[in-house]
Amino acid sequence: MSLNINDVFDANFYRAANYDLAGLNDTQALSQFQAYGLNEGRSFSPLVDLSFYRASNSDLKNLNNSQLLDHLENHGVAEGRTFSPFVDLTYYRDSNSDLKSFNNEQLFNHLENKGISEGRDFDPLFSLEQYKSLNSDLANLNNSQLLNHLEINGINEGRKFSPYFDFNYYRANNKDLANLSNSQLLQHFEINGINEGRKSSPLFDAGYYKANDPDLASLKGITLLEDFDLHEFEGRQTASEYAENTLNTAPQLPRGSNSTKGLEPVGSSNPNDYSKSPVSQPSTDNTYSLIIP
Repeated sequence: MSLNINDVFDANFYRAANYDLAGLNDTQALSQFQAYGLNEGRSFSPLVDLSFYRASNSDLKNLNNSQLLDHLENHGVAEGRTFSPFVDLTYYRDSNSDLKSFNNEQLFNHLENKGISEGRDFDPLFSLEQYKSLNSDLANLNNSQLLNHLEINGINEGRKFSPYFDFNYYRANNKDLANLSNSQLLQHFEINGINEGRKSSPLFDAGYYKANDPDLASLKGITLLEDFDLHEFEGRQTASEYAENTLNTAPQLPRGSNSTKGLEPVGSSNPNDYSKSPVSQPSTDNTYSLIIP
């Protein structure tokens, strides 16, 4: 089974991402996309990014947009290819037990038609709930609107969407990337940065994670982050910056929707570790510290 244009094209997203087309109805939007928008490189789906698809698959680098879309529909999704910085079908299957028997095309359709609106987890880098909690002005948006906002506005605005990636932090800690746009930074991180062991946030240092867990040496790309996200309670440490030995040097942990995870070993050689938890207003939240000698 292959996908078709109606599976991958989202008229609402197309209009929202391309303001000059806001007045088109669904039929007109699809017609415009097929005649002009595809070749112009216009954004047409919250689930598919053809530029990311090309960059993530070296054997497709010489294909034009029309050829890329045809390959994605007839081969790419079925083959489990990477086609978006925010969609990982393998992770979607692994995170939702009722979808274990689904093939990739079925997963894609389920995500598009049900999974997003149901608030399912479909990528190890972020969650819709997380994006809302990190951006209080988006509290009234539904899940589809949240995903659209992230892709159309949030990336360009440098919004926080994940504890594992921060645009400003990634740019500041990788001077050779200083001139990249936010979209280019995210693409670099997912395609190159993780494999190169780059630091992407105070809570995730891919090089440190792999160096301290030799059994992860064979993992590449976003699968490294997927491994941590699916096995976070094994006590593996993802960065050296969760805590410091004095209060003056203690880092501030980012605030998550329900919890902020930080794993830092202590013992006779490292008896004191401190971190700061931001509380800007009275809260009923509970704060816990877990120390494992």
